[in-house]
Amino acid sequence: MFMMKEARLAERIDAGSAEILFVGSQFFFPDLILRLVRSEFDVEGTLRRDDLDDGGPELAPATLRLIVLEEGFASGLAERFQQLRGRFPNVPIALAYQNRELASRLFQQAQTDRRLQGLHFLPINAPIGKLVSMLQILLMGECVVPGELLGVPGAAGHGIPSAPGASAGGRSPADELLTPREQQVLELVAQGARNKSIAGRLGLSEHTVKLHIHNIISKIGVENRTEAANWFLAQTRAGGVEQAAE
Repeated sequence: MFMMKEARLAERIDAGSAEILFVGSQFFFPDLILRLVRSEFDVEGTLRRDDLDDGGPELAPATLRLIVLEEGFASGLAERFQQLRGRFPNVPIALAYQNRELASRLFQQAQTDRRLQGLHFLPINAPIGKLVSMLQILLMGECVVPGELLGVPGAAGHGIPSAPGASAGGRSPADELLTPREQQVLELVAQGARNKSIAGRLGLSEHTVKLHIHNIISKIGVENRTEAANWFLAQTRAGGVEQAAE
């Protein structure tokens, strides 16, 4: 029954028009996720395959915008990632995970193993709003690193993480977790600026500002922009945040 359903799904979607490819089982990537992606994003098709070497129709690299692998491919991931890089050199590749410990080990490995350079990580069990935001950022070609993989206190739970000062290397938690642009956005959020005002001051669209805020919330492990602002102010009081230049 499972294989027949997968085959029917592949037949319904023209492989040549698939823009987001999920590689893994139906149990890891259920139809609900595929329907959500199709409804939320401006994509022509969303395809799920058990494996890229399953004998299905050949995929056109020019049509793909994102490849998402399930964590079951963790064994031999470096070799598989390099193979995918060779076949789809300009397509972002993310590892979707449920097992945080496994993902943490792979994330640490990616910091030293050049074969995994450029691999993204996607917590597939994240709340729908955060999952959609992270997928949006990946489709924009930006980097997403879940805060829980960076050892952020409270990232997997609720409430505001603690706010230690600068690390031994002189870098603050904000420097470690956020890009310079995200720090600029968060500073303005902490000042009480709304999205339209932030967009005007930084020369961004309101949509881009919203995506940055969603990414910030995910990275530092808080629930909303108010908690994110409190986190930033706590970092500032601790002397751990270098004010972003305007």
